[in-house]
Amino acid sequence: MDIRENLEEDIHFGNLIKELLEREGRTISWFAQQMNSDRSNMYKILSHVHIDSGFILRASRVLKHDFFKDASDKLRAMEMKMAEQ
Repeated sequence: MDIRENLEEDIHFGNLIKELLEREGRTISWFAQQMNSDRSNMYKILSHVHIDSGFILRASRVLKHDFFKDASDKLRAMEMKMAEQ
């Protein structure tokens, strides 16, 4: 099985964003305002496994955190684990 087939199960960008907000003491309302959105829409977006890459890029800029690097690091770790088997 190709490791990339299960990537969406292992990397949930919405959860990554919510975890970072929590660690930084930020609210969804604050984040929604920074993203020019509203709280209820932001909850909907962050609940999806598949999130638009443009949104992830904007979130990375707002939160000063590279979520694409998180995904790349996770993919690399998964590939190494598969190579060991």
